Amino acid sequence: KGYTKRDVLLLFRFIEWLMALPPALKDKLDEQITIYEEDIKVEYITSIEQRGIDKGIQQGIKKGIKKGIKKGIKKGVQKGTIQKGQEYIVQVLKTRFGKISQQLIKIIHKIDDATKLDTLFTNVLTVESVEKFSQFMDELMTEKKTVS
Repeated sequence: KGYTKRDVLLLFRFIEWLMALPPALKDKLDEQITIYEEDIKVEYITSIEQRGIDKGIQQGIKKGIKKGIKKGIKKGVQKGTIQKGQEYIVQVLKTRFGKISQQLIKIIHKIDDATKLDTLFTNVLTVESVEKFSQFMDELMTEKKTVS
């Protein structure tokens, strides 16, 4: 007691510099440091610990950014695939049957399930009329809702 925070830090750094402790003694030293810190309400972090903390934070940030980018790309690709599927269905309907209602286009653009869009695309290629397509789409949407 009676030492300044700076004195304690310098002492610990000096001790740390002088020796490498075996695990059992290192644990004992850590325990004594914790007791001392509680007594004087000072937290001592060695330069090695601080570097480890900083490195861990940097790795965490990099990992988080990488994961976020990967997730964003995946979502973007999924959204793009769904939008293209919607557009292709509308385009095939218009090509095969001429003008189609805006309501049908809106319904198709609300479908955000790639599997349903694949099924509808396959159907739109061979269906006999817009009415039959609408009926098939209604059945598909109802079928999937009751199964879920």
